[in-house]
Amino acid sequence: RTFESLGREWDSILPLPDGWLHQPQIEGFRTELRQVIQSEFSKSALWGLKDPRVCFMLPLWEPLLRELNCEPKCVLIFRNPLEVARSLEKRDQLPASQSYLMWLRSVVEAERCSRNLPRTLLTYESLLTDWKTQVQRIGRELQIDWPTSIEDATPAVDEFLRPALRHHRVDDTQILDDSKVPALVRRAYGAILAAVDTGNVGALSSTVDAIARELDENHPMLLQYIADAH
Repeated sequence: RTFESLGREWDSILPLPDGWLHQPQIEGFRTELRQVIQSEFSKSALWGLKDPRVCFMLPLWEPLLRELNCEPKCVLIFRNPLEVARSLEKRDQLPASQSYLMWLRSVVEAERCSRNLPRTLLTYESLLTDWKTQVQRIGRELQIDWPTSIEDATPAVDEFLRPALRHHRVDDTQILDDSKVPALVRRAYGAILAAVDTGNVGALSSTVDAIARELDENHPMLLQYIADAH
């Protein structure tokens, strides 16, 4: 409801409005969120949250978590944007121009809002291909002592991460060479893959800042979206 109160839906291509964190209705949501954290997670030494809107809402979550003596850490999982576009086209009949803009906006917000937090990056592909290695890496990089061993967790995770449920698969090299995918999207995903491979997130941050500026300057991608919307 916080997201929607700011005039944004799940398929919005826009950032949140300036000063949103200090708008009057946010205080009520802050109180509700504090109560939810206390009632649902106060007895858990380790817990997690997965929701795409958290990419935008981290400035609201972070101070509350610290106030409640929680130590926030971020796992940023990036999916190939061409897969995202194909999936949303089939599920929601969204034009590719909108899906690409949504993907870019989420990348920008997730990367920017998590800069001051411990974080690790991985791809959706690597998670489905070899989740055990990725979980080990997450634990190592974020200094998390998993309460359940990988061996004990394997049956449940294998049932949840079933590759057969993935209906759209695109090789990473395919999108980077596909001229039909907007250059800005290819540039962003290339920077993500490099950051995942090298661990150099600084270069990704610079690319994200540049992309954010371009998106705010009537980029051709926005014009294409407007054309598709009509």
